[in-house]
Amino acid sequence: LSTVAAVGGDALRMRADDLRRHVLGRPSALNKAIGDFVCHFVTMGAQMAVCLATHSPEERLCRWLQMIHVRTPGRERFPFSESQIASLLNMEAHTAMLAIRVLEQAGLIQYHEQQVEILDKEGLQEGCCDCLTIFQEQMERIQRPAQA
Repeated sequence: LSTVAAVGGDALRMRADDLRRHVLGRPSALNKAIGDFVCHFVTMGAQMAVCLATHSPEERLCRWLQMIHVRTPGRERFPFSESQIASLLNMEAHTAMLAIRVLEQAGLIQYHEQQVEILDKEGLQEGCCDCLTIFQEQMERIQRPAQA
C-alpha cells in the first residue's frame, strides 16, 4: 500500500495494527470520522467514474487544478509531470498534453518544466465540469468535525 502526494504538506500516520486495535474496535469520534470519510470517499469515486465517462479532458483538468488550488491557498504554481496529469485524467500522456495546451491557449494556465501555473482563476473555474461542486460538497462533509 502506498500514497502519493502531488502537492506537499503535513500529514500524520498510524500503523494499521494500532488503528485496528485502538480505534476501529471502539466507539469514538475518530472511528465515526473514519467511517464518514470512507463513505464520502466512495461517493467521490463513483462521481469520478461518471466524470471520466461524460466530461472532456479540458473540463476535468480545470476541475483537478481548481480542486488543488482550493486546497493550497496562496499557491499559484504546482509541480505536475505529464504522467501525473495523464493519470489524473485517465488518458495517455500525449492526449493529456493536448488538454494542457488548450488551457494554455485559453490563457488559463502556463505549463513549463513540469510546473502548472494558474493565470486565470475565474476562467479556470468557469472551465470546470459540474462535478466540481459535487466534489467540493463531499470534501466539506469530510472536513466537518465528527459528531460522536
